[in-house]
Amino acid sequence: MFKKVFVFIIKLMSKMKDDNIVALSAQFSYYILLGIFPFLILAVSILCNFSYYIFYLLSAVEDILPSDVFNIVSNVVYNSVNNCSKTNFTASLLVILWSATAGSATIIHGINRAYGFTVTNNYLFMRIEGIIFAFAIMLIMLLIFSVIVLGNEIVALLQNVTLISNFTYIIIDVFRYALLFLLLFLIFSAAYKFLTYEKVSFSFVMPGAVVSALGFIGGSMVFSNYISTKAKYYDSIYGNLSGLIIFLIWLFILSTIFLTGAEINYFSGKHSQKKKKNQ
Repeated sequence: MFKKVFVFIIKLMSKMKDDNIVALSAQFSYYILLGIFPFLILAVSILCNFSYYIFYLLSAVEDILPSDVFNIVSNVVYNSVNNCSKTNFTASLLVILWSATAGSATIIHGINRAYGFTVTNNYLFMRIEGIIFAFAIMLIMLLIFSVIVLGNEIVALLQNVTLISNFTYIIIDVFRYALLFLLLFLIFSAAYKFLTYEKVSFSFVMPGAVVSALGFIGGSMVFSNYISTKAKYYDSIYGNLSGLIIFLIWLFILSTIFLTGAEINYFSGKHSQKKKKNQ
């Protein structure tokens, strides 16, 4: 068992090196940094009437994100909620469309390269894919908000039950992490399945989506604990830019995890094909 795991890790690292995942992750991080703030503004503009749940979702990730990253994101969210308007919606819509489509080339290239598909440079296709994927994430967020509303009603009901009132806080914590995992899993599954040049099944993308979702949560928590002990070190080197640098490093780590998930799908897909041939 351990030998198989070790061999798999060696093969995975070798393919990641061949696919130049580190360089793609760095490029991906830049485009995420470029597009994440207009994306947040656009998302808040769409969900203006659900500000309570926006803050609930924000609090759900507070313990996971590095404090510097959370401060930057929360400031953008709070300002966006306080200034919800059609003007913000229109401006952010134009910017997010440009940002999403600019970064889509890197996302599509990385996923298809990991899958072993022939990568083409169809500029118009990548632009259209980027726009569709950005709005798909919006729809997923609306779905998650519906789950939040339902979940809060369930928690409120449980709080009125005396027998399990002492365990309510545990239920809330489990719900928050489960919600975050569900959101990430849905987004990654959509990306791994629909941003490809060839058709793949949901069973093909599930292993990478699960690993990436867990990796995002676990990686963020580990990085957050690490940064909490090294904050003064970064402040002494980068000064006022330390928060932005930490944000960029965090994005690079998550980008690597995301592309690693695509690589895992490649190996799990090959394994499934071998099983079918042997049957």
